[in-house]
Amino acid sequence: MRRTSIEDVVVGRSASFFILLFSLGTQLLFSGESSADEASPEWSPRLKAWTSQVFNTVAGQPSRFAQNSLSLNPIATVQYGRLGGTSDVRLDAFANSRMDHPGTYRNEFLVREFYGEYSDGATTLRLGQQIVPWGKSDGVNPTDYFTAKDFVYLTPIDEQRRLGGLTASLRQVIGASDSPWVLDAVVMASTPKQRYLIPSDLEARAGVPILREPRTMSLDFDRPAVGARVSYLGSDVDVSVSMFDGYSVWPQFDVVGIGGAATLVPRYVRARAVGTDGSFGIGQDWVVRWESAYWWTDQRAATVGERVFVPPRLESVVGVERPLWTDVRMQVQILHRYFFGWDSRVLSDPLAPLQEFNRTLLNAQDPSVLGATVRLSWDDPESGWGADAMMYGYFTAQNFLLRPSVYHRLTDQVKVSVIADLYRGAPNQPLGALRPLSSVGVHGEFSL
Repeated sequence: MRRTSIEDVVVGRSASFFILLFSLGTQLLFSGESSADEASPEWSPRLKAWTSQVFNTVAGQPSRFAQNSLSLNPIATVQYGRLGGTSDVRLDAFANSRMDHPGTYRNEFLVREFYGEYSDGATTLRLGQQIVPWGKSDGVNPTDYFTAKDFVYLTPIDEQRRLGGLTASLRQVIGASDSPWVLDAVVMASTPKQRYLIPSDLEARAGVPILREPRTMSLDFDRPAVGARVSYLGSDVDVSVSMFDGYSVWPQFDVVGIGGAATLVPRYVRARAVGTDGSFGIGQDWVVRWESAYWWTDQRAATVGERVFVPPRLESVVGVERPLWTDVRMQVQILHRYFFGWDSRVLSDPLAPLQEFNRTLLNAQDPSVLGATVRLSWDDPESGWGADAMMYGYFTAQNFLLRPSVYHRLTDQVKVSVIADLYRGAPNQPLGALRPLSSVGVHGEFSL
């Protein structure tokens, strides 16, 4: 029997990307005439703008900061029969005062999404820059394989922190057009990178400076990230299983010599994952959700394994949600992360600070990490007032983030919010290490 070689796998990944491109091109070519006869072009332009004024709240912090930002987000969609397209870009202007991250630029231009689409109801094909979020839990998504978040961008709108890449995606209804079974396939040629706001004292404990990198990896047509998901979307229950083979958006740091000096460099290693998520209702009020993924990497060489913490892990989230009163909802989630083959040994200098840095960043100080999120939200449509409070923390390490906010809709187009990020915990814990970055901010939104 002939064995499958590495070359076969690489060729297969490349072929899958170009087959999806060819399929999209073929659909566009042969559907053009019928699409033109079915409808005239329909444009849907939108404009969003917001400003955030964020201030550090920790007195005596040597790297206290303020970030003042203004963002314009024009969005346009066009539909022409079965053909369509979306453009979603963002222009950011920053005015920083002692910002604790040298990689934050005063002006940035981000193409969030820019893709063409073919859809006939049962089949949807998209090609271009896309954000492809997967998962159903709130805030913590083990099966969100294809998106990263830009935590350097201080905003209460978590969705605006999402980053995507150059992607070909397919969604296919399996069977009849009203079938609850759906197949999703994704091939991503440029994987986004998670961007961190790293406190200076955490960087100091690592002993070397940190290399700041772009938000997206370079194009990789030979080894693109690939994923597939099969879902059952019923009226009372939905469940899916998924797989992923690509680059992890979470960096693991290593020390290399750059320009004759040691530098802390993020490594985005190849990773694989299998996962599941779903939800179902109980009675009229209760909703139960779950999401879980098993991750493992293909880098176990001693030069990396001694410095970078990359054991396989199982991440799971189970949550319940229900209304308490007419305008108030409560949501509780239990979080669990388990590392297989976790090694309790502490490396000797000079690698010990680096080991601590990686374990803090990846929340990997213990083989089993248990946590929870609790969210209470209130929204009164008549008055336009609302409030939200979310607590996200870990029991074993006793570190947490509390994020309260109050907002008011002045009109249908204008919304003003006051929000705070309050970190607590020991400095060698993932959320406690961010305590110097606790902040309060005012956020104004305008949409047209």
